[in-house]
Amino acid sequence: MRGYPLLPATQASQNGTELEEVSSQGKTANEKSYETWSKDEEKLLVDLWVENHELLENKDSRKTWGKIVEELNRRLRCNKTVEKCIRKMKDCDRL
Repeated sequence: MRGYPLLPATQASQNGTELEEVSSQGKTANEKSYETWSKDEEKLLVDLWVENHELLENKDSRKTWGKIVEELNRRLRCNKTVEKCIRKMKDCDRL
């Protein structure tokens, strides 16, 4: 069987039969990349969460998260997503 060179964006697994995507940072698609949060971002997220906590308990919580994220991004000129903010609050809850 003739061997073919790998494309730059792929990497062979140990057995040579599977290919994994490799990002420009050298991490495979299965490796997690963690975004760092500044203290100001964390504090504002918690403050907004406290202000809206009751609204986050109902069926429209996704809309409330959207408003929280919009306010966070507006005030601090960052680019957080609803998913990132929800995950951050869940991670803070474990501390």
